[in-house]
Amino acid sequence: MAHRTSICVALCLLIGACSNASSEGDGANGGGGDGTGTDGSGGGKVNACEEHVLNGERGIPNILVVLDRSGSMGDDNKWRDAVAAIKNVTSNLENGVAFGLLTYPSGGGTQSDSQCGAGNMDVSPATGSAGQIANELDTSGGPGGRTPTAGALDLARATLGGIQGASYVLLVTDGAPNCTPDLNPDTCTSSTSGTRGGATSCLDDARSVASVAALAEVNIPTYVIGFDTGDWGPVLDAMASAGGTGLDAYFPVNDGASLEGTLSQLAGNAISCSYTLDSTPADYRYVEITLDGAPLPHTSQTNDGSGWELNGNRIDLKGATCEGLKSRDDAELGISVQCELVLL
Repeated sequence: MAHRTSICVALCLLIGACSNASSEGDGANGGGGDGTGTDGSGGGKVNACEEHVLNGERGIPNILVVLDRSGSMGDDNKWRDAVAAIKNVTSNLENGVAFGLLTYPSGGGTQSDSQCGAGNMDVSPATGSAGQIANELDTSGGPGGRTPTAGALDLARATLGGIQGASYVLLVTDGAPNCTPDLNPDTCTSSTSGTRGGATSCLDDARSVASVAALAEVNIPTYVIGFDTGDWGPVLDAMASAGGTGLDAYFPVNDGASLEGTLSQLAGNAISCSYTLDSTPADYRYVEITLDGAPLPHTSQTNDGSGWELNGNRIDLKGATCEGLKSRDDAELGISVQCELVLL
């Protein structure tokens, strides 16, 4: 279960004429209302405010790394490089991300080469899980077996579907999905560059694309990372296109450094810059936001898309403001609603 970080937010509830402000909030319509009656022009100025403390929660994303450990991952140090990259990224970002790990096929090198188990949910997503993930990678067995990608993704969907909060899958694989005993090896496309090796070597592209699409249907985007994938780029592109990310291509990597960079970028992008309030301010123009005690401008006051916006009962930090916050877990965000217009 993903944990959440709470911050203390101060809100002055508006009473008297202040309470008549529109409740539509931020947005293209200007939040509704013009503040009439609250600035002295209609009905007199009302200065009385009652302070109320709210709890604001910054969302922690769940990121499940789905790692291929089929036999080919033992070639050219791919497994070693993948293990090092995942350890580094999870260690660096574990306070802002609830990381989990699923490796497939089940058993890895401890099973026979024909093994096609869907995988092991080694570590369920949680903050502070880097040490547990590192231990699983070090002790659960090296590469071996085939590539049951569709089964692994179905297992990921079953697991993430029961976890609160936004969830993402980062699929790391070095080749074509297979493990399809229902296909005819004499007529199917082989996943092993022309060698047959039985029905389990039939290319499982259609079912793998469908598994990615099923994740997207329940709002779990899948990013596909191809580790030295050779001729299987079109298959991974089709999976990436179905992943609900807005992308139509996979991320190609060819060594540990490029894999670590891609994992770090994708995980960092998922870190939330949204704070959910337990009460909804009536009009964003009366809201004042501070970050570490300093006033934070609204997006309408900036030229680069930075600042903040109010969307219902959620404060969203934007652009450079968001990027500057992602690496921090000690930021102090203050939110107050004033009786006079803050944004003119």
